[in-house]
Amino acid sequence: MQSPFLKNALIYRSNPHYFKSEIDYLGFSVFETNTNGQYQGTFLHPDMKRFVPDEKMTAFREKIESAAEILCKALKKTVYAMEHRGFLGIDALIFKHEGKLKLQPCIEINSRMNMGILAMFLENKIYPMQLEIWTLLWKFRKV
Repeated sequence: MQSPFLKNALIYRSNPHYFKSEIDYLGFSVFETNTNGQYQGTFLHPDMKRFVPDEKMTAFREKIESAAEILCKALKKTVYAMEHRGFLGIDALIFKHEGKLKLQPCIEINSRMNMGILAMFLENKIYPMQLEIWTLLWKFRKV
C-alpha cells in the first residue's frame, strides 16, 4: 500500500515460489495502487527510468535482489517452509527520503498466486520493448 506521505514511491512485489520445501526467487514486478492503497494494475516491462536514474540502475537492481535473497533465507525458517507449497508475493516499497532511495522490503506476504506473478508470465508473451499495464476492470451493475 502506498502511503500518501511518500512522494514518488515505487511499489513492487518479490515473487518467490516454494516447491518441495525449496524456495526459488522468480523475480519482481512493479504495480500501482490508488490513494487508498488498493491494487490498480501491474506494469509489464516497466520503464524503471521513471523511478531510478540510469547511473543508479545497477545498484538499484542489486539492492532489490539482495533484499529478495535475505527474505528468502528468512522465509526458510518460518511455517511457510514447512507447510506452504506454491507462490508467494511479498509486497515492498521503494521511496525517496531526503533525496535518497530507501527500501522497505516487506510490507506484507500474500501466500497465493497473485497479479504480479501472472504479469511476469505475461511479460514472456509480449514484445519486451512494449510497456503495458495489466489491470482488472469491473463494471458495477444496478440491481
